[in-house]
Amino acid sequence: TLVRLDKMGKIGEYMFFCILSQYFHFDCIIPKVHLTTDYNMSVYGIDALFIDKRNSMLLFGESKLTCNLDNGVSLIKESLNGYEKQIKDEYDLILSGEILKNYKNEFTEKYGDVSELCFSFDEFVQAAQIENIGIPIFIAHGTEVDVKLITEKLKKIPQERICGLNCIYYLISLPICNKDKMIASFTKKIKEKLEQYQNYGS
Repeated sequence: TLVRLDKMGKIGEYMFFCILSQYFHFDCIIPKVHLTTDYNMSVYGIDALFIDKRNSMLLFGESKLTCNLDNGVSLIKESLNGYEKQIKDEYDLILSGEILKNYKNEFTEKYGDVSELCFSFDEFVQAAQIENIGIPIFIAHGTEVDVKLITEKLKKIPQERICGLNCIYYLISLPICNKDKMIASFTKKIKEKLEQYQNYGS
């Protein structure tokens, strides 16, 4: 019932997933929690892969759970330095690979045939006539709640073109006023679910 420090990132990614799907109504291409080498190691790369079917736009998301917003912004800026390579790697490893063949979703229905024929993200972008990509950025952070201050700090995140494409950035801040209470809520629910699974069929 204890959450190890190296698992906190997964809690942040789960909250990110809920916001993108429930608030923005984007469709998940593949849950990143499915892509783990083992129970103790998450897959490297993009934190969230979604598609906005209304605008035919792919979204490559990055999330951070940090002690304060300044630290989160700093970590995001560091991640974005190599984001073009990460997106291209994500295409090579997931979007064009065998992994998605077992997933029927908006991406495979719209782009499945195209992705099978393209060896690189650049080829795919041209063949699929992609003009825009979305970059949702989620920072769950400390107790800063002043909207003006948060907005000013988020403006420090560079918003540049990636892979020669127009990028639409979604900057999401989630202040955590009581981190201990949040962790307690997650661990309580995890314990309840674990007991349900253990008692199933008994």
